[in-house]
Amino acid sequence: MSKKITSLEKCIQELSHKYPIVSYDLYEGIKLAFMSLTGNKHTDTHEPLRNILEINYCHKGRIGWKMSNGNSVYLGEHDFSLHTMEYCSNSTITLPNEYYEGISIYIDLNTLSEEPPELLKNTGITGNSILDKFCKDGNFSAFIGNEETDAIFSSFYHQPKEFQLVYWQIKVIELLLYLSKLSFDTENRLSEYQSEQIEIVRNIHKYLLDNISQRITIDETARKYLINPTTLKSVFKAVYGTSIASHIKEHRMKMATHLLMETTKSIKEIAKEGKGIYVRVDNSNSAQKAINQEVNKMAKSDVESKVYTEFNEQFQAIAWVILLLLLAEILILDRKNPLFKNIHLFSNKK
Repeated sequence: MSKKITSLEKCIQELSHKYPIVSYDLYEGIKLAFMSLTGNKHTDTHEPLRNILEINYCHKGRIGWKMSNGNSVYLGEHDFSLHTMEYCSNSTITLPNEYYEGISIYIDLNTLSEEPPELLKNTGITGNSILDKFCKDGNFSAFIGNEETDAIFSSFYHQPKEFQLVYWQIKVIELLLYLSKLSFDTENRLSEYQSEQIEIVRNIHKYLLDNISQRITIDETARKYLINPTTLKSVFKAVYGTSIASHIKEHRMKMATHLLMETTKSIKEIAKEGKGIYVRVDNSNSAQKAINQEVNKMAKSDVESKVYTEFNEQFQAIAWVILLLLLAEILILDRKNPLFKNIHLFSNKK
């Protein structure tokens, strides 16, 4: 093996001492590694290997790199990236959701040019062609996953043990063929963000979680941290993978689950802490009245702004009303309130 591969082997060994990494040799100069990371932040320091290409694929969770130029890029599930190991030789890895599982493919670009796998001979695919296309001037290329790339990368998982190596060898060839014909449409590429924007969004994330029992709007948060609301929503989704609304809602649900399992607080108290509503429905005539009172309390600002509802989430209140009506029908049973008599949710009339 070349000196560069020896350096790569040393780097992999060092990483395996820090993280749970399992690696395999696929071809001369091509290595596959499965990686799982937990926590918030890791420092990635290694020898700057300009002729070693690193391809990363996010299988589960989320991962981000803060590069030496100060910019950051994040991969969500099914996204992938390419860069030389010179570019990430002194970078910081962040895990916004505290978990990442994925694969890394390391390719010695010199070996790929001089001794390519048999199937790639006479295809024009060389180390230089890949370097010039994806990593020219030390660039970092990151792409949104699609059906074709999912079909390639997902095949690295869940293969019968006796067929694994053959599948991996075939799929890495397929990946290189795909990359050779990939166009650089801006729609397919992931954006890099300035470190200042990332830092502001992380501070906002901490602020929202520290005050999760309060209703805080996007506009007032943007004013507090001197950031454009549109930029805030865009960068937040790039870092954490979901909208602010969905992210805070998920944390509130986790908090409610914890309180239900670990405390003696009542459901009414837990709903209040999570900024939800609790309506006790029985078999009396007050069922519909109680529901209507709670719905009427939900001002327009609560639906559109207070819970960070965006365009595609603006019907959450209706979903909750349907759920409450369904619960009312179940609880009332045979002693149905006349007001509900003709309501048959999710069933056919007879």
